[in-house]
Amino acid sequence: MTPTHAVAFVNYKYYRTSDENMARFGQAFTYISKKPRVLQLVGDGGTLWIVTSFPIARGRRYSLAYKLVKCKPLVVPDHLRRLFGDYGVIGSFKDSWHYPRNSLTNVLMSLEFVPPRPIHDPSVIGMSLMTARQLSEADVVMLEQYEERLLFGKRIFISYSSKDRRRAERLEGELLAHGQTVWRDVTSIPGGEEWARKIDEALAKTDVLLLLVSEHSAQSKWVRREMEAALSRYGKTNGIQRVVPVVLAQSAWADFPELHRFQRYTWTDPAQAVPQKVIDDLKLLE
Repeated sequence: MTPTHAVAFVNYKYYRTSDENMARFGQAFTYISKKPRVLQLVGDGGTLWIVTSFPIARGRRYSLAYKLVKCKPLVVPDHLRRLFGDYGVIGSFKDSWHYPRNSLTNVLMSLEFVPPRPIHDPSVIGMSLMTARQLSEADVVMLEQYEERLLFGKRIFISYSSKDRRRAERLEGELLAHGQTVWRDVTSIPGGEEWARKIDEALAKTDVLLLLVSEHSAQSKWVRREMEAALSRYGKTNGIQRVVPVVLAQSAWADFPELHRFQRYTWTDPAQAVPQKVIDDLKLLE
């Protein structure tokens, strides 16, 4: 049986990792509730995603605070039982995470839960998650994609034909030199892995599709497949933020009408360096 994933809300003043709170409320990778549902959902090796919030000019901004992994029941100390309740779980210290402050509100509004009961009003997010709620498989994928961005920053997927490999290598090198996180098949797929599956997984976590347009890529079924997968996620919550065509051959541009709505960059002379404008624009993308 696959361990259950659930999400719950905590008051931010109890879940800051200050020395004072660590001393007062115990270890950080714990969650305590007045209701037994959290134990039923994740107490046997499950994962609990913990959400907190902080005030902004209009309302509150919700943030992913912790991820408690491989949860097991917690014997709640008396001083915490009086404050929070009788039912608690504790996550593995090795596998659990604490995240920097972030903005999770839009993702929370996109979750469906089990059974499907989405949150339609952002003003009730905290109340809706006061009791732990089970996440669907699609919800877990969405949260893991969000987690990837928090931990590793934006991810750039280079789509290209193998016949344009040298240009892809140069582009990857320049992006890496400027601190970008880049996914390219040859350097990112370990030996023995399933090629198609790893590409699909990478596309699901990608923020930017950078596609090299040439007569070779126009004939590549893999480039077409990657482009279609990226466009299907473009503009969606936690989806592709930007599609960047880099034109290596002007004659091939007509073969990619799906990309004509996006601003393109031109790099038709292989003797020239990677266009600095591509690097600068991607550095500015949050």
